[in-house]
Amino acid sequence: SRTVALVLCLVGGFVGWHYLYVGRFWRAMFCVLTLNLFGLGYIVDIYRITRYKFKDDKKLNLTK
Repeated sequence: SRTVALVLCLVGGFVGWHYLYVGRFWRAMFCVLTLNLFGLGYIVDIYRITRYKFKDDKKLNLTK
């Protein structure tokens, strides 16, 4: 759900917990290695999750 992804992003967004939740393993590893683009990706991910633009591993937007 979108709410779970948002909570995971707020708590562990710098290391990609929200990407692991939606099944995007390699994107999560990228977040771990770069600390989610040195914090910039963290802010962008929060925006994308709240605006229904965050995609799961099947390229579908999270809706609920």
